[in-house]
Amino acid sequence: MNQFEISHFACFKFSHQTIIFIEPHQVKKSKIQIEMEQILTSIAERGFVVLPSYLSANDLASLRKDCHRVTTTSTAHLRGDCIHEPVSTTELQITPLLRHSIQQYSSRRSQNNHNNDHHNDSKASNNVVELLLGYSNSGKQLHEILHWILGDQLYVLNEQYIVKPGVFSSSERNNAKKEDQDQDDSGLRSRKRQKRTAKPIVSTAFKWHRDADYLRLVGCTPEPSISVWCCLDDVSVVNGTLTFAPLDEPNERIVITEKAGTIVLISSEVLHKSSENTSDKSRRIWMPQYSSSQQYWPKDIGKDNELAALALKCGQEEVIAGGGRTCP
Repeated sequence: MNQFEISHFACFKFSHQTIIFIEPHQVKKSKIQIEMEQILTSIAERGFVVLPSYLSANDLASLRKDCHRVTTTSTAHLRGDCIHEPVSTTELQITPLLRHSIQQYSSRRSQNNHNNDHHNDSKASNNVVELLLGYSNSGKQLHEILHWILGDQLYVLNEQYIVKPGVFSSSERNNAKKEDQDQDDSGLRSRKRQKRTAKPIVSTAFKWHRDADYLRLVGCTPEPSISVWCCLDDVSVVNGTLTFAPLDEPNERIVITEKAGTIVLISSEVLHKSSENTSDKSRRIWMPQYSSSQQYWPKDIGKDNELAALALKCGQEEVIAGGGRTCP
């Protein structure tokens, strides 16, 4: 067992060979009618759990629209050409209130927009915030699961889109088509195509890591947390999916192949990696992270009582910007 061990595990055990997948028909019947003990055990013993077809069609539509806004027109921070933050780390450092004020965070999130379709983009952003904070139906059900894992207190620790671009950019794809049209020799054309497709424009693979490693690297002792890896596209080894080394069988390898709408709950302690996107389309993931308490900088580095990450408290009554909603 690890830091996620809680009293529920005393009465429920699985073979270490078991990988827990919640069947789609169970999710459709009622997302909260799933066996919480199974989820808890899988997180504690394996380090992850897969919930197929979890997100609704409306969830996916809002997330995809918001993802497009964030990745193409916002002032979001960009790391490694793959990770896009709706509110950048720099902004959080400049305005610390953004870290813990739901109203301030949601307002800045929707303001980071330069599209002409501001109304619909803001609506999509607010829909995502409602999912993030547990206001929507899907969000409430997700938060109930997270409370079972992490306890009574629940904080948003991080939020990001992970978008792995396809092999060709649009300009290169057009140039490739022109080259093919100009080439008469089919053999030479084939060799040119193979050369072009041998390597993506940027490396989109993520090496073996744990999701709390970025906190360890800056001297923090991570609070227990769960990443919610939400598939906005079908995922496979072709377009860059996850591979896990389960906590109880670290030499085993579990590759995730799932449809859009699936979510994967990931313990902060489990090793995993993701492959490159070698397809010709982008692969989009929305990944919020939740913790059981606020994450502070260690006292010995001179940042006493300063938050080291987002700390949006879920379940508190606060109006979100533009939505007129309060958390029940």
